[in-house]
Amino acid sequence: MIKVMSLSPASRLDGFGP
Repeated sequence: MIKVMSLSPASRLDGFGP
């Protein structure tokens, strides 16, 4: 995956936050 919003709660899984 692409770490875009690695600070988001959901992005810790694939890198795509809300």
